[in-house]
Amino acid sequence: MKNITSSTKTTIIFIAILVAGILFYFYSSGSPSDSSINSIDETMTIGDQQTQIAAAKILTLLGEMSMLRIDKTIFSDPLYALLSDHTVVIPTQNVGRTNPFAPYYTPARPASVAR
Repeated sequence: MKNITSSTKTTIIFIAILVAGILFYFYSSGSPSDSSINSIDETMTIGDQQTQIAAAKILTLLGEMSMLRIDKTIFSDPLYALLSDHTVVIPTQNVGRTNPFAPYYTPARPASVAR
């Protein structure tokens, strides 16, 4: 077996300490205590105040949108009939493999083929 250099040992020890620290952090944070769950149930708030304000604004806008009425007479106007569509049809392109996770198969070269 090869000898492990000092820098490799240091790197391995650093990574092990980092992983142990991350695991300790998640283990110590754990699940919320019963008192915090009870306080959430009592107040029945979702998110912070800014989130609640944004949600209220969205609901107000949705209410306003439901009251909008569109005048359909514009579609029978002769100027609307003069409008033309200038859409450019984009041909389909070969964008890649059908299954990007399929393994690559390279055909074996005969030994007699020189490079």
